[in-house]
Amino acid sequence: MKNLTKRIMTVFALAVVLSVGVVLTACGKKDDPKPTEYTITWSVNGTTTTTKVAKDGTPSYSGALTKASDSEYDYSFKEWQPAIVKATQDTTYTAIWNQTPKTPITVSVTGVTLNETNKTLTTGSDFTLTATVAPSNATNKAISGHLLIILSLRYQMARLRRFPQARQQ
Repeated sequence: MKNLTKRIMTVFALAVVLSVGVVLTACGKKDDPKPTEYTITWSVNGTTTTTKVAKDGTPSYSGALTKASDSEYDYSFKEWQPAIVKATQDTTYTAIWNQTPKTPITVSVTGVTLNETNKTLTTGSDFTLTATVAPSNATNKAISGHLLIILSLRYQMARLRRFPQARQQ
Protein backbone atom coordinates (compact mmCIF):
# COMPACT_ATOMS: atom_id res chain seq x y z
CA MET A 1 0.00 0.00 0.00
CA LYS A 2 2.87 2.27 0.76
CA ASN A 3 4.22 1.66 -2.71
CA LEU A 4 0.85 2.42 -4.26
CA THR A 5 0.56 5.67 -2.31
CA LYS A 6 4.03 6.68 -3.46
CA ARG A 7 3.09 6.03 -7.05
CA ILE A 8 -0.14 7.98 -6.77
CA MET A 9 1.71 10.90 -5.19
CA THR A 10 4.35 10.83 -7.96
CA VAL A 11 1.70 10.79 -10.67
CA PHE A 12 -0.17 13.60 -8.90
CA ALA A 13 3.02 15.72 -8.58
CA LEU A 14 3.87 15.12 -12.23
CA ALA A 15 0.33 16.14 -13.26
CA VAL A 16 0.60 19.37 -11.25
CA VAL A 17 3.97 20.24 -12.80
CA LEU A 18 2.65 19.58 -16.32
CA SER A 19 -0.51 21.59 -15.64
CA VAL A 20 1.45 24.58 -14.36
CA GLY A 21 3.73 24.43 -17.43
CA VAL A 22 0.73 24.34 -19.77
CA VAL A 23 -0.98 27.22 -17.95
CA LEU A 24 2.17 29.36 -18.01
CA THR A 25 2.68 28.71 -21.74
CA ALA A 26 -0.97 29.46 -22.53
CA CYS A 27 -0.80 32.72 -20.56
CA GLY A 28 2.23 33.89 -22.48
CA LYS A 29 4.48 33.84 -19.47
CA LYS A 30 7.16 32.00 -21.39
CA ASP A 31 9.49 34.37 -23.30
CA ASP A 32 9.41 34.09 -27.12
CA PRO A 33 12.89 34.02 -28.62
CA LYS A 34 13.98 37.27 -30.32
CA PRO A 35 14.82 37.05 -34.04
CA THR A 36 18.48 36.40 -34.76
CA GLU A 37 18.34 37.84 -38.27
CA TYR A 38 16.34 40.39 -40.24
CA THR A 39 15.22 40.77 -43.86
CA ILE A 40 16.74 43.76 -45.61
CA THR A 41 15.08 44.89 -48.85
CA TRP A 42 17.05 46.98 -51.36
CA SER A 43 15.15 49.09 -53.90
CA VAL A 44 17.26 50.21 -56.86
CA ASN A 45 15.60 51.77 -59.93
CA GLY A 46 12.27 50.13 -59.09
CA THR A 47 13.78 46.64 -58.71
CA THR A 48 13.91 45.05 -55.25
CA THR A 49 16.22 42.39 -53.85
CA THR A 50 16.38 41.00 -50.32
CA THR A 51 19.17 39.81 -48.07
CA LYS A 52 19.30 38.42 -44.54
CA VAL A 53 21.41 40.19 -41.92
CA ALA A 54 22.25 38.98 -38.41
CA LYS A 55 20.78 40.93 -35.52
CA ASP A 56 22.91 44.08 -34.95
CA GLY A 57 24.86 43.39 -38.17
CA THR A 58 25.34 46.24 -40.65
CA PRO A 59 23.58 45.61 -43.97
CA SER A 60 25.51 46.10 -47.21
CA TYR A 61 24.30 46.06 -50.80
CA SER A 62 26.22 43.76 -53.14
CA GLY A 63 24.60 44.69 -56.47
CA ALA A 64 25.55 47.31 -59.03
CA LEU A 65 24.62 50.88 -58.12
CA THR A 66 24.06 52.39 -61.55
CA LYS A 67 21.24 54.21 -63.27
CA ALA A 68 21.19 54.68 -67.04
CA SER A 69 21.44 58.21 -68.37
CA ASP A 70 18.47 59.66 -70.22
CA SER A 71 18.26 62.47 -72.77
CA GLU A 72 18.46 65.16 -70.07
CA TYR A 73 20.51 63.77 -67.16
CA ASP A 74 23.43 61.59 -66.12
CA TYR A 75 22.96 59.84 -62.77
CA SER A 76 25.32 58.92 -59.92
CA PHE A 77 24.52 57.21 -56.62
CA LYS A 78 23.92 59.70 -53.78
CA GLU A 79 22.74 57.76 -50.70
CA TRP A 80 20.39 55.20 -49.23
CA GLN A 81 17.11 56.30 -47.66
CA PRO A 82 16.81 55.76 -44.80
CA ALA A 83 20.49 55.85 -43.86
CA ILE A 84 21.96 52.38 -43.23
CA VAL A 85 22.09 51.38 -39.55
CA LYS A 86 22.64 48.14 -37.62
CA ALA A 87 19.84 45.62 -38.20
CA THR A 88 17.26 45.70 -35.41
CA GLN A 89 14.19 45.07 -37.59
CA ASP A 90 13.18 44.26 -41.18
CA THR A 91 14.01 47.37 -43.26
CA THR A 92 13.73 48.63 -46.84
CA TYR A 93 16.48 50.88 -48.22
CA THR A 94 15.93 52.90 -51.41
CA ALA A 95 18.74 54.17 -53.66
CA ILE A 96 18.71 57.95 -54.21
CA TRP A 97 20.48 59.47 -57.24
CA ASN A 98 22.28 62.74 -58.06
CA GLN A 99 21.02 64.22 -61.34
CA THR A 100 23.58 66.02 -63.48
CA PRO A 101 22.12 67.92 -66.44
CA LYS A 102 23.73 66.97 -69.72
CA THR A 103 25.57 69.71 -71.55
CA PRO A 104 23.52 70.42 -74.65
CA ILE A 105 25.24 69.73 -77.95
CA THR A 106 25.01 72.76 -80.22
CA VAL A 107 24.38 72.00 -83.88
CA SER A 108 25.11 75.08 -85.98
CA VAL A 109 23.07 76.20 -88.96
CA THR A 110 24.94 75.51 -92.20
CA GLY A 111 22.51 77.08 -94.60
CA VAL A 112 19.08 78.46 -95.38
CA THR A 113 17.17 77.67 -98.54
CA LEU A 114 14.08 79.45 -99.79
CA ASN A 115 11.10 77.86 -101.48
CA GLU A 116 11.41 80.42 -104.33
CA THR A 117 14.42 82.29 -105.65
CA ASN A 118 12.60 84.11 -108.48
CA LYS A 119 8.99 85.08 -108.23
CA THR A 120 6.96 87.49 -110.33
CA LEU A 121 4.14 89.14 -108.45
CA THR A 122 1.27 91.17 -109.74
CA THR A 123 -0.05 94.18 -107.92
CA GLY A 124 -2.21 93.14 -104.98
CA SER A 125 -1.08 89.49 -104.99
CA ASP A 126 0.28 87.70 -101.96
CA PHE A 127 3.15 85.29 -101.72
CA THR A 128 4.57 83.36 -98.79
CA LEU A 129 8.30 82.94 -98.72
CA THR A 130 9.34 79.85 -96.76
CA ALA A 131 12.86 79.42 -95.41
CA THR A 132 14.22 75.95 -94.58
CA VAL A 133 17.14 75.68 -92.18
CA ALA A 134 19.87 73.08 -92.66
CA PRO A 135 20.70 70.79 -91.04
CA SER A 136 17.30 69.67 -89.83
CA ASN A 137 18.68 69.01 -86.31
CA ALA A 138 20.13 72.51 -85.88
CA THR A 139 19.92 73.69 -82.28
CA ASN A 140 18.31 77.03 -83.15
CA LYS A 141 16.32 77.03 -86.39
CA ALA A 142 14.65 80.38 -85.74
CA ILE A 143 14.86 82.83 -88.61
CA SER A 144 15.94 86.11 -87.10
CA GLY A 145 14.41 89.45 -87.88
CA HIS A 146 17.66 90.45 -89.64
CA LEU A 147 17.21 87.76 -92.26
CA LEU A 148 13.62 88.82 -92.83
CA ILE A 149 14.71 92.45 -93.30
CA ILE A 150 17.39 91.41 -95.80
CA LEU A 151 14.88 89.30 -97.73
CA SER A 152 12.39 92.15 -97.71
CA LEU A 153 15.02 94.62 -98.98
CA ARG A 154 16.06 92.24 -101.75
CA TYR A 155 12.41 91.92 -102.74
CA GLN A 156 11.95 95.69 -102.75
CA MET A 157 15.10 96.20 -104.87
CA ALA A 158 14.01 93.58 -107.36
CA ARG A 159 10.57 95.15 -107.51
CA LEU A 160 12.05 98.54 -108.28
CA ARG A 161 14.20 97.08 -111.07
CA ARG A 162 11.24 95.32 -112.67
CA PHE A 163 8.68 98.04 -112.13
CA PRO A 164 10.45 101.40 -112.38
CA GLN A 165 7.13 103.20 -112.07
CA ALA A 166 6.93 101.93 -108.49
CA ARG A 167 9.66 104.44 -107.56
CA GLN A 168 7.25 107.27 -108.05
CA GLN A 169 4.66 105.82 -105.68
